[in-house]
Formats: sequence, structure tokens, C-alpha cells
Amino acid sequence: MGIVDQAIADIKSITTDADGFAVPMTLTAPTGETAEINGLHTDISLAVDTEGAPVNSQQLHISFSEGALDGLGYPLRNANGVVKLSGHKVTVANSTGTDHTYVISQWMPDETTGLILCYCSIYTS
Repeated sequence: MGIVDQAIADIKSITTDADGFAVPMTLTAPTGETAEINGLHTDISLAVDTEGAPVNSQQLHISFSEGALDGLGYPLRNANGVVKLSGHKVTVANSTGTDHTYVISQWMPDETTGLILCYCSIYTS
């Protein structure tokens, strides 16, 4: 196994290990497909100073290994093979155990390791 293959395996192991930092999450595509996987979740508030005016900003993001979706039939990539998560949602529990649903607003796939980082927005139906 080469170093890149080892990195892919490590990313999958780290992001899916429920005995480590991984938490269960459900991805939902706009077309209705769902996938229950483990991944990393962060929901923090940051104090941002915008030209002298402090603003409290919520930062929501998830990370998961593309390999966690293997065999689940989840539509992660479009017909051109590009990761496309427009309109996809993720449901994940916060530190109190309360489930929250977010809309994936930006995604940054690492095509070398298979790690997909997604910034999320609060979902309002």
C-alpha cells in the first residue's frame, strides 16, 4: 500500500470511528435519497469583529470520507463525476443530543484523500 492509499484509509478510519470523534449523521439529497454515515461535526460560535463592530457568528461544518458512502447509492457526484452537493441537507445531533438539520452551502472535496469538507447553513423549511 502506497502513502496515498494509506492516507485514504486513515481519513476513512478517523472520520467514521464512532469510538473516536465521529458522530452519526444523515445526508439527504434533493431527490430524496438518504445515507446514514459517521462523520465529523462542528457547531461553534465565533466573535468576529467587522470594522469595530463585534458580531457573534455561528460556524457549522461537517467532514466525511467519500468512502463512507461506498455502496449506499447516494448521489454525491454529478454525471460529469464532480462532487455536487447543491440542495443537500445533513441532520446531526449537537452536544445536547438534539438533532438539527442544515443545508450544505459549500463543499470542498479533497480528491486525493477522499475527505469532503462541507460548510452548512441553518435549514428553515
